[in-house]
Order: sequence, then C-alpha cells, then structure tokens
Amino acid sequence: MEKRNLRFNKDGKFKIMVVGDTHIKFTDEVKMGDYLRMMDKFAEDLKPDLVVFMGDLISFKHYKDGKVIDATEEQKRHEMDCLVSACVKNNIPFAAVLGNHDHDLGEWQAKEILARFNEYENFICIDEAGVTGFGNCNVTIKHSDSEKDALNLWFIDSGCQSPLNDGYASVEVDQIAWYEKTCDELTEKNGKVVPAFLFQHMPVVEEYHFLKETNKWNPYAVKGTVKTFKKYYKLDKRTGVKGNMGEAPCTPNVSSGEFYSWKKKGDVKAAFFGHDHLNDFIGQVDGIYLIQNKSAGFHMYGDGVRQSVRLVTVDENCPEKFETRMVRYQEYFGKKCDSIKGFDKIPDRHRMVLRRAIMIITTILSIGILSYPVWKIVEKYI
Repeated sequence: MEKRNLRFNKDGKFKIMVVGDTHIKFTDEVKMGDYLRMMDKFAEDLKPDLVVFMGDLISFKHYKDGKVIDATEEQKRHEMDCLVSACVKNNIPFAAVLGNHDHDLGEWQAKEILARFNEYENFICIDEAGVTGFGNCNVTIKHSDSEKDALNLWFIDSGCQSPLNDGYASVEVDQIAWYEKTCDELTEKNGKVVPAFLFQHMPVVEEYHFLKETNKWNPYAVKGTVKTFKKYYKLDKRTGVKGNMGEAPCTPNVSSGEFYSWKKKGDVKAAFFGHDHLNDFIGQVDGIYLIQNKSAGFHMYGDGVRQSVRLVTVDENCPEKFETRMVRYQEYFGKKCDSIKGFDKIPDRHRMVLRRAIMIITTILSIGILSYPVWKIVEKYI
C-alpha cells in the first residue's frame, strides 16, 4: 500500500500530536464518549500534521466478574474506528507503536491490530524491518522546499514480557542492528546524519537518571519498579528534568544497549514513551531527550481528569530545538466528565500527598505517640 509523504509546511514548521495510552474498551461507551470529545477538540484546535499513538491501544477482550468477554468483529472495528476517529475526520496522517497489552493475547493480536491500521489511507507506517516485533519502521519528513530529508521518525515495537519472565521486555538485538543499518543508509543517502525522533511504548532504564533516592515519608515518593531500583524516589530537579511523575518509570530490568546505540549513531534527538500513565516529565541524558507521555484514555487508571496529549512543534532547520507542551482535557472541559466522578477527579499527585499524610498519622497512632491530640485533629479536619 502506498503511503502519503510527509513534508514540513511552508513556514518550516511541523506539528506532532503524541497520544499516550488509550486502552479503548468496547464495553464502556461513556468512557469512549469522553475520549472522542477530547480528541475531536484537540485535533480541531491544535491542527497537528501527524498524530502518533503510543501503544496499549485497544482491548479485544474484557474481564467482568472473573469471566473473559471476547469482542466481536463489529466491536473490534468499533474500537479501532473510535481510536482514530479524529484523524480520519480531519484527514490527519497518523502512526502507531504497539504496547505490551497489544501483545497480551499473542502474535495474532499484534498482527491483527496492524492489519486493521493499514485499512486506513492516512496510516503512514509500513512494517519493512523484518525483525523482532511488529510495526518497526522509519518515516522521513521532507524539507518544505526540497526532496531532502529534514527529520526521520523511528517507530519501534518494544515488546511485552521478558523471555526470562523477568519483568518487561527490552528492545531486541536484531531490532538495534536494523536501526543502525537503516540509520547508516539514511546518512549515506543525505550526505549527513538525519536528525531523528524515536517513538516506542516502553521507556528505557536510563530514565532513572532523573530520579534521586528519598524516604517513603516524602509526599511525592514513588517506589522503583526495576530490580536494581527498589527504593523510594522523586524527580531530581538538579538534572534539569521538568514535568510530573506519579509513578516510577516502569522499564525493563536491564538495557539491551538501545540507548547506547542511539548515542553511537548520533541521530536520535528525542525519544518518546508511553506505558506510564501518570508521568509527563522531560529531560536530557547524554544529549538525548527522554520524554514521557501521560495517558490519553479514560478506560484505565489515570490522573483525575488530566488526560493529555503532547504537542511537539519542530522547525525544519533545527529539529533538536523543538518546542513541546502537554495539552490536558481539564484545560478545555474543566471538571465536566461523564465517566470520571467524585474522588477520582482528584489528580493523582494530590492523592499521593493525602495517602502519605494518612500513613504518617496512622503510624504515629500505632506507636502511641501523641495519640490523643492526633485523633482530635483527625476527627476535626479529615
């Protein structure tokens, strides 16, 4: 299938809308409605030149009362149509990487999702890599006034579980070899290294560079999820990282050398990740931006009514100095939401502080220190 070419606009700009985890489920039309309302508005107002979906896309199955409910063909089609509805209605090119939950049911699930994507004319990815995973590819964006490549986009399948059942999977060695070979070919074709952005679902373990150890009493402490990072952490602003962290980076336990490969080739200026629903921080490690994207869906745990997309604006003459910001549901619709009610509307970081405060109070009470005055405070104010 021939895919449309991407090109910088006449003003030399190109806008990418990055859409974090959606987890679309056919069983909840109310949550689907909130997602569609948000995406329609964002597509209309932000006018992106490309939309990238960051994995954990649609469900195909649902669990209720301990039973597995399979989606029918009609329901699968409905899930996919809703996922990309804003792109189709506004004729916006879009791309996608697969998440770990897009592999949950086996290879057939990943293959079927990609096959359904390819039925849409404005889906730009072609899986030509012939390596581990599905949908590995690269797409170049041409200069506004020539056929030269101004920016290259990598789309990588970061897999599901480690073959050793040792946490999440790492990008495989053959994928890295394909990346390096293709990067060399692009460099030879263009006479120089082509700046690149990379998109994959699973973050790399190098994100722990942005964290520093703290104690569990800290209101913003999160517990590490990686074998070698099992203590409590918070963002270390001294590293230059900006944004929010509501959960520890959920990375593979070990690196397969992917980040080192990016450094060696020197093309990747920014790598974008999904997977962690509550994180939207951005920082640099060894000159490469590592960028988290908060979830955009309403079907899973999230951050109050702060479902978001990330808008990235790139200049063809200096792609590494891109501009980016998070655009949140709450900015457009306030607290009005059909599927999120009551306590669940409180942003997760505020709930973290509340939970930590309750933990401190109950610990003091259990020790018996100042138990009577503390109880009076709890009764009066909480």
